[in-house]
Amino acid sequence: MTSFIKYILLLIFSVVIGLSCTTTSEERSGTSNVQTLKAGEPQIHVPLDNENDLNEFVVGRQEHVSFFDDPGLERKVKKVEVPEENHYGMAMDYKFDEGQEAVHIRWFQYLPEKWTTVRGNHMKFPGLAHTDRHGWGGRQTAGTGGWSVRTGFRDHHASPDSITGEFYVYHMGMGRWGSIYPWEGTVNRGEWTAIENYVRVNTPGEADGVIKAWVNGDLVFEKSDLRFRAIGFEQYDISEILWHIYHGGAPPSEVDQHLYMRDLEIWY
Repeated sequence: MTSFIKYILLLIFSVVIGLSCTTTSEERSGTSNVQTLKAGEPQIHVPLDNENDLNEFVVGRQEHVSFFDDPGLERKVKKVEVPEENHYGMAMDYKFDEGQEAVHIRWFQYLPEKWTTVRGNHMKFPGLAHTDRHGWGGRQTAGTGGWSVRTGFRDHHASPDSITGEFYVYHMGMGRWGSIYPWEGTVNRGEWTAIENYVRVNTPGEADGVIKAWVNGDLVFEKSDLRFRAIGFEQYDISEILWHIYHGGAPPSEVDQHLYMRDLEIWY
């Protein structure tokens, strides 16, 4: 074989290997695995710009919920207050008509300049769940009575923008309280931020449950080995969005504060 032919074969081999190792920007961002869900317009869109939108939820607590005229957006948005010495801003659940194996949600939130948390603690934000006898309030799950995947944010008090996001997860194998999975990067105050969650429940008994998070379209967390359901408990699929704002942990908010939310979008 001549050196020229060897060179051509080596060149073809290099191109083939290079193509096989190349990933698209979509794959690098982590969105390729959820395109069957988040494709086109969401199946459900709740604008959160008037009191009628609250009818979409099963409401537990809404005494600190109101609607605010946002001059930049030229529309109303949902305002949630967390008073000093209180835990709750709101407790509302969006219930699916039928249980789902996988759900992708997105909402937009605005944390004002004075938004904060007690040192070492987070404020719980919305998430996906099937709560029953377990999966909330310190009720550990064994895969036989419920689970939850909630979003949390915490102020590290190191700089004006030192806010980090995380998942707070009740799953099989958790400790006394839910497991905390920190996200990459930080979240800024003073701007509208898109938060996305994706959950796929596990095959009952298998460690193949998936959770993902995006901030402004960038994948910031992914885990694919969780267990939410034990063998024989297929009924604990995704049944609800926990549309909650709750400070803590144990400590309540140390100050009167608030935040804004709008445009809950759901793919399933």
